[in-house]
Amino acid sequence: MLKRGRMVNTQDCRMSKGRLKQEWGSWLEGSEITYLDSQYHIGRYVFASQFVVGKYVLDIACGVGYGSSYLAKKGASRVIGYDKSLEAISNATKYYGGGKTEFISGDAAMLPFVDNSFNCVVSLETIEHIKEYKKFLSECKRVLKGDGSFICSTPNRNATSPILNKPLSWCHTQEFCLEELHQLLLDYFGEVQVFGQDYFSSMTKIVWQLRGTAKGMLNLIPKGGTFAEWMSKIIFRQQHQLVRFSVGEMDTVLLREGKILPYNDGLIPQNLVMVAKK
Repeated sequence: MLKRGRMVNTQDCRMSKGRLKQEWGSWLEGSEITYLDSQYHIGRYVFASQFVVGKYVLDIACGVGYGSSYLAKKGASRVIGYDKSLEAISNATKYYGGGKTEFISGDAAMLPFVDNSFNCVVSLETIEHIKEYKKFLSECKRVLKGDGSFICSTPNRNATSPILNKPLSWCHTQEFCLEELHQLLLDYFGEVQVFGQDYFSSMTKIVWQLRGTAKGMLNLIPKGGTFAEWMSKIIFRQQHQLVRFSVGEMDTVLLREGKILPYNDGLIPQNLVMVAKK
C-alpha cells in the first residue's frame, strides 16, 4: 500500500540571488546552473535537513559538498560526503571540509564502511546514474543502523522520459516511475513515505509526453544536423516554459520553486522523493 509522506515543517526554499550567494557560497562560483535549477537542488537538501539533527549522516553523491555542509549546519552530529569524482571531492574538501564535515571518494555500489555505521543515508539524484542500483540499495541498507533512515530523490520517469524505453538523459542508466521506485525500496526497507517535487497537472503531462516523443525521434537524426539542432532548441525552450507555466497555473501554496510536498494523487511530480526506514 502506498504510504504518502506526511506534511513536514519545511522552510520555503525560495531565495533571492543575493541570499543564495550568502547561504551556499562557493558552490555558485563560476557555476552555469540556472537560478531555477539551483532552487530544485537546494530544495532537496532543505527537505533532507529535517531528518538529520543529532545524526551521523552519509551523503552519497555529494558533488562539490555544499549539501553536506548544509546538513552539518542544520544539526547533523557529523556528515561524510561521498562521491566517485576525485575532482568534486577535492573541491568539496577545499571549500566545505573540516569541522563536522569530511569528504571521501569511492563507488556508491561498494561503500567502504562497516555495517550499521550511520543514522541517516542521504542520496539525492543518484540512483538513476547507477547501473548496479540494486547493489547500491543493498549497501545503503547495510551501513544504516537499525532505526536509520534512507532519503533519496530521482527524476520521475513519467515526467522526464514519458512513453520511451530508455531515459532521455544520456547520463541516466535507468529512471523509475513512482510505483516502480516505491516497490523497489520496499524490497529493502520496512517503511517508505512518498513525496514529490515540482508537481504539475495531467494536462501538462500530455504536453510533456508529446515533447518526449519528439525528442525521441531526434535520436534518429544524425548528430550535428542543423534541423536536429533547431528542433532541440525548440523542445528545450518548451520544456523550460512548461515548468514556469505550470508554476503559474497551480496553487502557489502547493508549489513553490524547489519545495517538496507529500504525494498528491491528482498531480504528477517531476521528481520523486522518498524517505525509507530500515
